[in-house]
Amino acid sequence: MNSNDITESKAKANVYTHRLDFFWQYIAVYAIAMIIYVLLKGTISEWTVTVVLRDPLVLILAIIIVGTAISMLFNYYKKQEIIVGKDFILFRNRFREIKYTQLEIIKIGFSRERNKLRTKFRVIKIKVNNRRRIIRIKPMSFWDEKMLVHSVIALKKNINR
Repeated sequence: MNSNDITESKAKANVYTHRLDFFWQYIAVYAIAMIIYVLLKGTISEWTVTVVLRDPLVLILAIIIVGTAISMLFNYYKKQEIIVGKDFILFRNRFREIKYTQLEIIKIGFSRERNKLRTKFRVIKIKVNNRRRIIRIKPMSFWDEKMLVHSVIALKKNINR
C-alpha cells in the first residue's frame, strides 16, 4: 500500500481527537478554591491585604494546579486521535500510529463499566489478532462520542460480514 492509498483511505475515514477540556475545568476549580482560601486566611487592615502563601493547603492546591497544567500540556503535545474507516481503525498520536484492518480484528464489543463513583459509562472493547490485551476505548474521552460509537458500529458490521 503506497502513501497515496493511505491518504485516500484516511480522507474517507472519520477522525476523532482526544478531549482536553476537563483539564481546564480542574485547573479553574482548584484555582478558585485556592484564591478563596487565601483570601479567607489572609487579613485586611488599613487598606492592606496580607496573604498567606506558606500554608500547607495552599501549597497542596498549587502543586495540584501545576501538575494538572503539566499533564494537560503533555496530552496536548501527544495529540491523540482515533481514525475509524470503513475497514480499519487507526490509533495515532504524535509519536506513533497503529492500524488494525478488519482482517486483524477478531471481535468488537460494547459494554458498560462502573467507575469508582458507581456511575456507568460506555466502553468499546476490541480484540485483535497477535495482541494479548483487549483494546479499550472510552468514547466519552473523545470529541463527538456519538459519531465515534456509530463509526465503530459500522466497522463491526463490516467485520461480521
